[in-house]
Amino acid sequence: MRRAVVSLLLVVLTVTVYAQVRSFGFINLDDAGYVRDNAQVLAGLSPAGVVWAFTTTSQANWHPLTWLSLQLDAQHGGSSPGVYHTTNLVLHVAGVLLLFLLFARMTGACGGAPSSRRSSRCIRSTSSRSCGSRRGRMS
Repeated sequence: MRRAVVSLLLVVLTVTVYAQVRSFGFINLDDAGYVRDNAQVLAGLSPAGVVWAFTTTSQANWHPLTWLSLQLDAQHGGSSPGVYHTTNLVLHVAGVLLLFLLFARMTGACGGAPSSRRSSRCIRSTSSRSCGSRRGRMS
């Protein structure tokens, strides 16, 4: 229950802080090459676009998932910057939640159990067969 409340709080805080990006425009750093002036992206998701995404090194990188995501955004919103920014917001929220859940699991915080809780409490020795024995338990 506590993990769900913290997760919800993280989603609300992240969306509250970043929701305004939907109304922002493109910037002059790399948006022209990635979206604004890129005919392959603005054409939307298509078989030819998928082939292009997996074969191009445009923008000095090979990152087909980025191109496919941008093509999907163009398919739904054309050249409107808000669509691209909203996708980034959704991806950011997903990253925040995944990181929180990873840390909760690793540390046991918020009701999560560390994946090696049992072995972290035990001293492995040849004379003890289980963590339940007196000799095998850390004090």
